[in-house]
Amino acid sequence: AFAVDIDTAQPRLGGTAGIGGTWTKPLSLRYVHNIYKEVGIPIAGSNGIFDHRDVVEFIMTGANIVEVGSVLMIKGMKWLPNIIRGLERFMDDHGYADIASMPEPDLQCLRPDVLLRSAVAGPGRQDQRP
Repeated sequence: AFAVDIDTAQPRLGGTAGIGGTWTKPLSLRYVHNIYKEVGIPIAGSNGIFDHRDVVEFIMTGANIVEVGSVLMIKGMKWLPNIIRGLERFMDDHGYADIASMPEPDLQCLRPDVLLRSAVAGPGRQDQRP
């Protein structure tokens, strides 16, 4: 991350650390999925994990493990068991024996041509073009 103090023309934020949190989650999910699809190496998902639903999103997107940080700074370490219990409940409710059995989302709907056809057709209208 980087920022400049325009009054002094000096860096006011910089170094090797990045910026994270809930606002970066959509970007992180995209990066995790791209690495999963293109490189196929084990991935740690992070940025924006608040509860078990965020953990599931990262796992379904391709992460093998997740990192939880910002929420623990806000809520404290006592929050971590809530995330774990929520994940266990979710897996039981959906019949997932382990994280490997969670499905990968169908991202065909995110292809630019599909998004464009959907936008042109408008809500509730069927696009008849092939």
